[in-house]
Amino acid sequence: MNISIPTPVLCALDTLNAAGYEAYIVGGCVRDALMGRTPADWDITTSARPQQTAAVFHEYHTIETGVKYGTLTVIVDDMPLEITTYRVDGDYTDSRRPDEVQYTVQLVEDLRRRDFTVNAIAYHPTVGFIDPFDGQNDILQHTIRCVGDPVQRLTEDSLRIARAVRFAATLGFTIDSETASALHTLAATVRHSAVERIAVELKKLLCGMNVRYVFNEFRDVLSAMVPELEVSLLNADLLEKVEPTPLLRLAALFIGLDKTPQEAAATAVNALKQLRLDNETIYGVERLVLFRDYPLAANERCILRLLNRLGPRLATDLIHIRSAFERDLDHDSVLSDLNRLAYSGRYRIQDLKISGNDLLDLGFTPGPYLGETLQRLLEAVMDGLCPNEREALLKLAGERKI
Repeated sequence: MNISIPTPVLCALDTLNAAGYEAYIVGGCVRDALMGRTPADWDITTSARPQQTAAVFHEYHTIETGVKYGTLTVIVDDMPLEITTYRVDGDYTDSRRPDEVQYTVQLVEDLRRRDFTVNAIAYHPTVGFIDPFDGQNDILQHTIRCVGDPVQRLTEDSLRIARAVRFAATLGFTIDSETASALHTLAATVRHSAVERIAVELKKLLCGMNVRYVFNEFRDVLSAMVPELEVSLLNADLLEKVEPTPLLRLAALFIGLDKTPQEAAATAVNALKQLRLDNETIYGVERLVLFRDYPLAANERCILRLLNRLGPRLATDLIHIRSAFERDLDHDSVLSDLNRLAYSGRYRIQDLKISGNDLLDLGFTPGPYLGETLQRLLEAVMDGLCPNEREALLKLAGERKI
């Protein structure tokens, strides 16, 4: 099999070769190409030292991405390419990064340090595949297997524990028995990794096609990644039915907990803050979990109140999640009503045809009661008890009966 390589990548390989150095594409791009997928990134490994790589590409824009570890990013025709020198890693005393690296001229030695066999394949269009650890066969067999001793490989960099289950979920692979045993033994050590990187792996994992397998076989790893989470089969059942986006899958994860909505939402907020996710995601998950039992029906009062509490985007997300596990929900009708009413101008305080100043003119005093009155006026409009018209709202407010 030949891999179709983009022109900028071929240019980089040819430039290094013309200067007398070996160069191959390597890692995930080779794996994805062998699986018929379009690689997101193209990484190159070379016999050239970083200074030599910089000299070869002196006419190009370069970035010292990880020069300490032999990596230089070169921009070729607007495409960023990470070019890394063949290397052998030293000890990993922090379970994250090698204390030092030694450069080598042997490609196989560079491949030997990599995490999984499917990521330890190099390719050059004129040389073909360099695959000393039989990664191509593992791709055919849909297997994740560590390069060399699994315990050593996973101990070196604890994030590889999360990466193993993530690859299983996203690629639809199973995990080799020896690698699986090491994952169970070392599961708790995944917390040695930076929480931000665990969060990245978790979001990818949750959106994977094979998430049920991971939930069934590696609950200990998932529990170590998110200690606040009670992993159960219910989570996997729900997850598989929900659209594979990070927000919806994260919400479904906590909606599946055997807790009240308030308890589950508090658990979600705590867990996601620990993972240092962005505030928008945390807020979205919290609201979706809190409203997991909100009564949904294809009527204006219900939909307007939902829009008032969640806004159009999160309300739509809630309907998608609820339709995944509520057979009786008329998903299409509810969604149709929501899309229509989202532009009705009838579910936000600012949509009212009167303001707080109008209430002050009626004799209201500044304070919480003013805001409460506006909210009750809005609810009267949403419930169809009062038209959203200035005179009608002033009359209702003046009566002080709301």
